[in-house]
Amino acid sequence: YSDASELPLQNSGAAEDMCTLDYLHEPGVLYNLRERYFEKKPYTYTGSMCIAVNPYDWLAHLYTDDLRESYLITENRSDLSPHIYAISATAYKGVSKINFSGKWIGTDQSILVSGESGAGKTESVKIMMKHLASVASSEDDSTNGDGNSQDVVRRVLESQPLLESFGNAKTVRNDNSSRFGKFTQLEFADDAAEKGRLRRSIALVGSRCRTYLLEKSRVVQQAPGERTYHCFYGVKRQNSLPTKLPNLQELRYVKDGDLETFVIEGQKDGDRHERTWDALKLVGVSDDDRNSLVRILAAVLLMGELEFMQTETDVADSPAKLDQSNELCQNKAAVAVEALGAESIEALQNALTERTMRARNEVFKVPLDVTKATDARDALAKEIYLKAFDWVVANINYSTSSNLPDAKVKVVGLLDIFGFESFTINRFEQLCINYTNEKLQQKFTIDLFKTVQQEYDDEQIPWQHISFPDNAAVLALIDGRMGIIDVLNEECVRPRGSDEGFVSKLTTLHGATSANDTPRFTADRIRKNMFTILHYAGPVTYTAIKWLERNNDTLPEDLFRVAKGSKFKLLAQLFIDKSVTAAANHAAPSTKKASRRSTSSIAADTVSTKFKAQLSQLMDEVEKTQVQYVRCVKPNTQKSKSLYDAKMVTEQLRCAGVIEAIRVSRAGYPNKLAHGEFTRRFAALNKENTPPAKDKDTACRNLATTLIGPQGIEAGYAVGLTRIYFKAGVLEALERQRALALSAKAIKIQATFRRHRLSRCYKITQRGILKLAAQARRRSKRSAYVKILVAVYIAQSARRAVLATRAVLTLRRAHRATRITAQFRRFQTRKLYLMQRAASTKIQARQRCRAAVAAYIIALAEAKEQAKLENQLEAMQAKLKAMEEANRALSEKTNAAPTEKEIIIKEVASSDESSALASARAEAEAERKRADETSAEMMRLLQQLRADNDKLRKEAAGLRDENHTLKRRVAELEAGQSMRLDWLAAARQSLAGGGAQTPSSKDRSGSTISSSAHTMTPPRKDTHENDPETTPGAETVDNARKHVSRFSALVSSLGFGAGNSRNTSNQTENGRRKSGIDTPVVVAHPNNQGITSAPASSGGGPHIALPQNRFWQDIPAMNLAGALQNEIVIVHLKVGGQYLCATGTPIALDTPGGNAEKDDQRYLRCEKPATGDSPDTFGYRAAMSFRVEVVSRQNTEDEAQTPEDKLSSIHFRLKSELTGGYCTVGGLFQRYCLVASAPTPEEAATFQFVPRRVKPLTQQEDVMPPIDDSATPTNGAASMERLRAKQLLVALRVVDGPKASHYVRVRPDAYVNVAPPASAAAAKGALSHDDGTTPLLSIELLVPLQSYEITFHSSQLGLIVSKTMPLRVVRFKELPGGAAAATPGSTYASAAELTGRISIGDILATANNNDILNCSRREAVDIITSTRPITIGFKVGYCNTDLLANYQSPKPVDPPLDLLTP
Repeated sequence: YSDASELPLQNSGAAEDMCTLDYLHEPGVLYNLRERYFEKKPYTYTGSMCIAVNPYDWLAHLYTDDLRESYLITENRSDLSPHIYAISATAYKGVSKINFSGKWIGTDQSILVSGESGAGKTESVKIMMKHLASVASSEDDSTNGDGNSQDVVRRVLESQPLLESFGNAKTVRNDNSSRFGKFTQLEFADDAAEKGRLRRSIALVGSRCRTYLLEKSRVVQQAPGERTYHCFYGVKRQNSLPTKLPNLQELRYVKDGDLETFVIEGQKDGDRHERTWDALKLVGVSDDDRNSLVRILAAVLLMGELEFMQTETDVADSPAKLDQSNELCQNKAAVAVEALGAESIEALQNALTERTMRARNEVFKVPLDVTKATDARDALAKEIYLKAFDWVVANINYSTSSNLPDAKVKVVGLLDIFGFESFTINRFEQLCINYTNEKLQQKFTIDLFKTVQQEYDDEQIPWQHISFPDNAAVLALIDGRMGIIDVLNEECVRPRGSDEGFVSKLTTLHGATSANDTPRFTADRIRKNMFTILHYAGPVTYTAIKWLERNNDTLPEDLFRVAKGSKFKLLAQLFIDKSVTAAANHAAPSTKKASRRSTSSIAADTVSTKFKAQLSQLMDEVEKTQVQYVRCVKPNTQKSKSLYDAKMVTEQLRCAGVIEAIRVSRAGYPNKLAHGEFTRRFAALNKENTPPAKDKDTACRNLATTLIGPQGIEAGYAVGLTRIYFKAGVLEALERQRALALSAKAIKIQATFRRHRLSRCYKITQRGILKLAAQARRRSKRSAYVKILVAVYIAQSARRAVLATRAVLTLRRAHRATRITAQFRRFQTRKLYLMQRAASTKIQARQRCRAAVAAYIIALAEAKEQAKLENQLEAMQAKLKAMEEANRALSEKTNAAPTEKEIIIKEVASSDESSALASARAEAEAERKRADETSAEMMRLLQQLRADNDKLRKEAAGLRDENHTLKRRVAELEAGQSMRLDWLAAARQSLAGGGAQTPSSKDRSGSTISSSAHTMTPPRKDTHENDPETTPGAETVDNARKHVSRFSALVSSLGFGAGNSRNTSNQTENGRRKSGIDTPVVVAHPNNQGITSAPASSGGGPHIALPQNRFWQDIPAMNLAGALQNEIVIVHLKVGGQYLCATGTPIALDTPGGNAEKDDQRYLRCEKPATGDSPDTFGYRAAMSFRVEVVSRQNTEDEAQTPEDKLSSIHFRLKSELTGGYCTVGGLFQRYCLVASAPTPEEAATFQFVPRRVKPLTQQEDVMPPIDDSATPTNGAASMERLRAKQLLVALRVVDGPKASHYVRVRPDAYVNVAPPASAAAAKGALSHDDGTTPLLSIELLVPLQSYEITFHSSQLGLIVSKTMPLRVVRFKELPGGAAAATPGSTYASAAELTGRISIGDILATANNNDILNCSRREAVDIITSTRPITIGFKVGYCNTDLLANYQSPKPVDPPLDLLTP
C-alpha cells in the first residue's frame, strides 16, 4: 500500500461466522482464520459453509461424545462454537425429518468436501461419518435395545480404513493422500416402520461406496519421497505366500520410493496390515480369499522383477525375451510364474514379448522390443491391482449395503475426491482430477451465486449484484463439443494418432481467441506436446506424453488371456467376472451433449469417456439432494501445527470463493418464507386483531409492517412476489416473540384445562354419591324380597322331595330286579366259558407237550453229543497236560538240549491228539450228510409243485392266445371287407367320370382318425392291385358301384389330384413332365399295408396330403381374418392339391464370407405332397410351412366392413420354416421369382390376402341339401360345386417394393413368381366371384391340438407302451409281412405308425370313450387288445411351446364352414 490510509480496517476479535465481520476484505478473513487457527479452533462458519483449517494435530477435546449429542439436539447452531459436527447434524436432521402427523418426510443429503491435497479432506469425511453413524446407532439402540445396528455401524466405519489401505499412499504433500475419489452414501431407513414400533427411529441400515479414477501408475513407479499404496508394505508379514518374498528394498516397484518411513499418522505398517486383515474378515471375506488377496499383491510386486533382453544384441530394436541368462534371473522368472499361476515361463514370455494382431480374416503375431515388453509387464501389473481394488470395493458394498428399495431409504452422501493438483509435470491423471474440481466448483457457484441472484431477480427483491468467477468456459473447453475429451477420443480412434497430433488439433480448435477474451487454452510454442489451461484455481501446464495409451487403457489380448487362464483361482475370477468392476464403478450412460464422434465402440471404452459419464452421474445424484459444503484449507506445506502460510491460505480462499460467499450472505437474505406460511405462522403476534386481507400478498405485507416496521433498506426484510425474505437475525427475533406469545396462550389453555378437569371430578363425585344412596336402598328392598323367595323355595322343595321319594323307590325295585337277572345270566355264561377255557387249555397243553417233547428229544441229543465232545476234549487236554508234566520232569532231570527220545515222545503225543480230532470230524460230517439228505427231499417236492404250476399257466396262456387269435381273425375279415368296398367305390368313381379317385373314411392301416382339426384318408390303389391274388373280382366291383363316399365326392368337386382340370395344376404338371421331374405320390398295398412311391406321371387318382405334423388343420371358410388376429401364424399355401414349398439350405448354415446366395437362391416351387418314406420329403416337413408375421392392420375394428375387406386389410410377411429367411421378390436375372432368402424383416416383401368374393346364392340355394351317398356322380358333383362356391380362396398380392400390386402365380416350370393384375378390380385389390384369371390359393392353418382319437380295426396296433401308468408310447413295432409278402421275414409298418399322427411320448387316455388312466396296467392292456374295432383317445405328450404361446382361438367373422365335413 502506498499510503497508510489505504490499509484495510481491522476487525476486533475473531468471529465465529465471517459473515458477521464488520469489515469484509481478504486481510480480515485471513486474519480471522489465523487467530482461530492458533487458538486451536480449526472450524469457522461462512454462512452455511464450514471452513476447516488443518491443525496437523488431533484435538481430542473437540470430538467428545457430549459434543456430538449437543450439536444434534441444538436447534440453532449459532448457540455453539463452529464445528464440522454442525454440518453432519444438519444433514441428519434433513434426512430424518418427520412432520406433525408422524410421517417421515426426510430428503436426501450430500456433503461436498473439497480442498487441496493434504488439507484434511479424508479425515473430515471420517469425522462426519463417525458422527452420523454414532448418532444413528444410539438413536436406534435407545428405541430398540437389540444392538443390531452396532454391527452395521462397525462394518461401515471399518470399511473406510480398509479403503485407505488399498487406495491411499504417501505423497510429497500428504502422508495419507487419497489416490482415488470416493462417494460414500450412508443409507438411513425408518426402523420403526420396519419393526412395527410406534416411536420413529431413523437408523443407519447400510452404506454404498463408489470409487473414481484410481492412480494405477503409482503401482509401478513413485516420485522421490513418495510411497506406493499402504497395503504393499504389509505383504511381507503374511506367512501364507507360496513363495518367499524378497525384502522390499530389493523389489523394483518399491525400492525407488521412500523406504525410511514406517509410520503413517501414528500407525505402523504392521499394525495397519493387521487392522486391514481384521477389516477384511469383518466385511465377510473368508480366510482363503484374504490369503489369495495377499498373494495377488505379492504377484504384482514379483512381476516387477521380470527383466528382458534383446534376442540379437547387435541389432537395434530387436525382439525381446525374458532374461534367463543367469540363475538369479531364472529364479525370478520362475517365482513370478508361480505367483501368477501361469502355465509355464514360455507362455508368460510369449504374452509379454508378442502382440496378437488381427487384420480382417488374418491373425498374426508381432514381436515387441525391450521397451514395449517392459510396458506390457507394467500394464499387466497395474491391471491386476485395479481388479483387486475393485474386488475389495465390491465386497465392502456387498457387506454394508442394505439392499432395501430406494423408496424406503434416504441417503447422506459424503464426497471425498481428489483436490486441485498442479505439479512440475502434469499428466493425463491431473487433467481428470482438475476436471472433477472444475465440476464441483461449478456446482458450488450455481448453488451459492447463480441460484441466489436468479431467485432475487425473479422475486424482484432490491439488492446489489455481486460479481463472481464463472468456470463454464473451462468446462466447455474440456467436455464440450470438440473439446479436449472429444479430440483425445478422436485421436485414439485414428489409426496413426499421436500425442503431438492431439495437441496440434487442440491448438487449431481453441488456440485463437479474441483480444478481449481471457485465453483459456495456450499451447507451448517450443515443446509441441505441452499446453496450458487456465483453471479457476490458476493456470496448469500439461505434458501430453502417452496420453493416447493412458486414455485407451486396454489390456492386450495376450496378457488378458494369460490372466484369465491362470491356475490361481481368484486371479482368474477377477478377469472373468465383469460384475466386480460394475459393482465398484457404476458407469452412467453418456450424456446427450456428448460428441457424435465419441459414439463409436472404441471411444465409448476410453478412460476419459467413462470418467466423464461417471462424473455426470455423480453430479446428477448430487443435484437431487440438499447440499452442504465443507472447504478444507491447508495452512502450510511443512505439515507443522505452528506455521501459517498467509499466501497459500489466500490462494485457497480465492479458489474456494469464500469472499464472494460472504458477500452474497451479507447482501442477501438467508431466510425466507412463503406469504401464506408467514401469515399463518406469525398471525398470533398481531395484537390489533384486524381481519386479514383476502389477498395473501397484502396480508403478508400488512403483518410484516405491523410486526417489523415499514419495508425499507434498513428494515431487515423484503417482500417478494411469492415469498418474504429476512436478513440474518430478523426471523430468529420473530421466532422468539412467537415462542413467548405461544407460551402465554399455553398458560391460559392449561388454566382452562385444569378448571375443566376439577369441574369434571366434582360432577363425577356427585354422581357417585347419588349412586351409592340408590345402592343402599336397593339392598334393603332386596333383603326383604329374598326372605320371601326363600320361604317359597322351601315349600316347593318339600313337595318335590315327597314326589322324588316315591320315584326313587320305584327305580330301586326295578334296578334290583335287573341286577338279579343279570347275575343269573352272567353265572350261566361264565360257567359255559370256564368249561370251554378248560377244554382249550387241555388241548393247548397237550399240543405244547408234544412240541416240547420233540424239542426236548432234539435238545437232549444235541446235549449228549455236546457232552461227548466236551468229555473227549477234556480227556485230550488231561492227556496233553500229563504229557507236558512228564516232559517237564524229564527236562528238569536232563537239563540239557532236547534228545532224540524227547522228540519221539512229542511225536507220539501229537499223533494221539490228531486221532481224537479226526474222530470228531467224522461224526460231524455224518451229521451234516443227514441234514443235506433232508434238504434235498424238500427241494425235490418244491420243484415238483413248481412244475405243476407252470404247466397250468401254459395251458391258460394257450387258451388266451387262441381266444385272441379268433378275435383278430374276425376283425381282419371285417376290416378287409370294409376296405374292399371303399376301394371298389373309388375305382367306380374314377371309371365313371374320369375324376378324382375316392378315398375311404379309413386309412391304409385300417384305422380311422378323428379330431377337431383333421380327418385321415387312405391312399389310392397302386399297380399291385392287378395281381390276381390281391385284387378283388369284377363281381365285387359291380356290387360296390353304388357305394360313393361323401369325402371322395367332395375331393372330386374341389378338383384336387391328377384329375384336376384347373389351369394352374395343368400348367404345373406339364412343366414337371417337360423338366423330367417325377413327383412321388403316396400309394399303399391293401394287404401288407406298406407305403411305396410312384411317379405322378403314372396317372391314378387324387391324393390328400398326410398330416404335416400333429397340429394340422384346414382353415374354416371365411374365418382367416379371425385366425390372423395373432401376431404370428404358421400356414401351408396350396394351389389346388399342390403346396408352395421352399428350397435350399437354412440361412443359419451359411458360412461367413461364403457365396451361398450364388449357389442356392432358395426359390419357391409348387410341389405335390410326398410321404415321409419317399426321397423328397419336402411335402412332409418344414419346406411347405410358412410363418405369417402380421405387420399392420387397417380398420379391422370397423363393424361395417365385410369379412373380405377385413382380411385384405391385414398386411404381413412370410418366413420359411425351412430356410429361416423371409420371402421377397427376386431381381430381373432371377425372373422376379419368390425367394426365401431375406435374412431380416426389413429386406422382406409385404403381402396381403385378396379373397375371392363369395358367389351370391339364390333363394333356392340358400339352404344346401345334404349329400346322398347313393347319388349319381353328376348330382354329387353339383352338390360339391355348391360347397366349393363357399370355400375361401384367396390371391397373394405384393403390397410394397418395385412389384407392388403384383400377384403371385405359378410358372409352367413349377417356380413361383409375380405377375401384374389381370383386371382393374384386381389392380385395386378386389376379386369378383367369377374372376378366372387371377391365381388363387387355399390356406391350411397349423393350430395346436391337445388330444386326438384314432379308430383301429386291425388286430395288432404295433405300439410299445410304458410299463407304468399312464400308458405312454415308447416306440413303434414292425410287424411281419402278410400274405402278399414276397420274401420270408419281411416286415411292414404298424397301423399306429402309418397313421402319421401318433408320436413318441403320447399318452393313451381313453378307450371307446372310457377312461383308462385310472385303471391298472393289466386292465388297460386287456381292454385295448380284446376289443375291435376300438377308438383310442390320445393326449399329446409334447407340443411346440412357441406355437402354443403365440396361438389364440380365432375370432369368428362368419359362421365357420368346415369343407371336409359333410
